[in-house]
Amino acid sequence: MKRGAAKLTYTWSDNGEKEASCVLNKVSEDERLQALIKNNSLLSIHSSEPSLNDIFIDITGRTLL
Repeated sequence: MKRGAAKLTYTWSDNGEKEASCVLNKVSEDERLQALIKNNSLLSIHSSEPSLNDIFIDITGRTLL
């Protein structure tokens, strides 16, 4: 995990619900996401950042107590 990297997760319908994600600062490079936005085909879109525990595990290799 890249410490502090925010992630964008999105879903769309294509013979069932599909899901993909990308790093938030690379959204403009995600061609699938750009096409889904252009065609108004997104079902959902959510951003998230790593928790303090995620970063702690990344640095130390163990979980917070």
